Amino acid sequence: SSLPLPPSTVAVLGDYLYIEGGEQSHYLDSGKMGTNSNGNEFNTDAGADQAVTQFIPVNQRWAPQDVQFDTISHEASDMKMVNFPSFWAIGSTLYRWGGQLSNGLQYAEGDKPYLFSVLPGSGGGSGLTWTRSPIPDSNQLTGANMASISCDDTGFMYGGYAYKATMYAEFDDTQHISGMLMYNTTTQAWKNSTTEINIPGRTYSAGKGVCLPGFLNYSMVAVMGGADLETSQYRAFTNFTFYDPKLDRWYYQKTINPPSPMDDFCAIGIQGTHGTYEIFLYGGIDQSGKVSSDIWVLSLPLFRWFRYTLNASERRSNHACTIAGKRQMISIGGIDRTNSSDAWTSQDPWYNILGVFDLAELKWKDVYDPNLGDYNTPTEIWSYYTDQALGQIKWDMTEVENMFMASYYEKNPKGSQPGNDTTPNNTGNGKSKPAGAIAGGVLGGVVGVAVVSALAWFFLRRRRSAEAKRDQCSAWEDHSNQQAKELSSTPPTDPGASYELHSTALLAELEGGSASHVHLKPNSPG
Repeated sequence: SSLPLPPSTVAVLGDYLYIEGGEQSHYLDSGKMGTNSNGNEFNTDAGADQAVTQFIPVNQRWAPQDVQFDTISHEASDMKMVNFPSFWAIGSTLYRWGGQLSNGLQYAEGDKPYLFSVLPGSGGGSGLTWTRSPIPDSNQLTGANMASISCDDTGFMYGGYAYKATMYAEFDDTQHISGMLMYNTTTQAWKNSTTEINIPGRTYSAGKGVCLPGFLNYSMVAVMGGADLETSQYRAFTNFTFYDPKLDRWYYQKTINPPSPMDDFCAIGIQGTHGTYEIFLYGGIDQSGKVSSDIWVLSLPLFRWFRYTLNASERRSNHACTIAGKRQMISIGGIDRTNSSDAWTSQDPWYNILGVFDLAELKWKDVYDPNLGDYNTPTEIWSYYTDQALGQIKWDMTEVENMFMASYYEKNPKGSQPGNDTTPNNTGNGKSKPAGAIAGGVLGGVVGVAVVSALAWFFLRRRRSAEAKRDQCSAWEDHSNQQAKELSSTPPTDPGASYELHSTALLAELEGGSASHVHLKPNSPG
């Protein structure tokens, strides 16, 4: 198999989706299991996979079983295959920073940290190779498993850890990285902010970064989930915490109906045409080791979570996801259990380890289609936007209220909220229609699909016045386990209640077929 290696990261640039880093396992012709990692061969019958970045088109319609992966070579830049790298698509360029060697491999004396980049061009980058640039600050720790995202012209990395598998180091223990590390691609300046953050713990891994565009005239960055490295406790989703890179300041706001703490999920954010912004979380693993198949949606500026339990949704952790087209989320790889020998051999029911989810319809699809219409806030969520509900939000910070509500009320003046005309119904009648059958990504079954072959497991782990103040600032100077009710189509009268939507999607039996298997072997430090 030439499939990408988990735990990988993904990014969309132009007409292509790129997949970088990770590990892979598969069954060999001999019937034994082999592993390809960091471009090296382990117990394979023949020919190790070359260290490459792989990519697929997102400007054309395709079914996962028909996808062909193309590649960009690592060879000329001496770019090693790693797990948990930071991977960004900014402007017309791809960037990679950090990451961790696997299988006990370590960096040798003389190995230096580099920022890698490639300009793929209109053809996606086939036949090209990465180039490398040295890092000016030799004291900067090169880490892995950061909450990383690119917003505007900047790559952001929060937390993570460093040890001999992430950089050459004279220290023997694991160094926990604090603060927000940033690389501005316009000025080519690095900056590390250690401004105090208003959530427990300053060292952090396995969470996710999400961009927050549209509320100011530049993007802010949210940090979600993950684990506190100092205590090994998972971070709660009770507070939504985000960073303003111009003011170098953190903000927070309490949310309603949050998920249980977890890490190793994937997360994307998308703007709705109505002035809302939804953050979708898929999968993940909780403190007890349970892997989730749920999709959670945080709708801003309501700051309410919505849980979608879809029967046909795959259990996934350590996967990657991204937005492609106008409203589709593509999930790549992952494992369906905690890291164990079983996780190495479990068959992935998704063709080519690709899942396609329609964010507007809240359905898994068996085909990716770039021509679908714009994303609109799902009806079940939009109906909760009432003047009463918005007026009952208990704001933790006045600045946060001003940031989020000013832009929302520009599109939705007070008195015109969509839920105002509905009559609250607490009797259980008038429930909304379930989200429907899920066409793809069924664990143990795919609706309408009879035979699945050559599958792989792929482990991927205030406005106004405030704006005037921000415009004077330069960011780049060089110095719950709650009892759930079923989601109704009418808005709640109890702002503290939790709501849940269940799908009545049926599972279809999955028939055999040979398979490739992708699994996790991260060797993450404690």
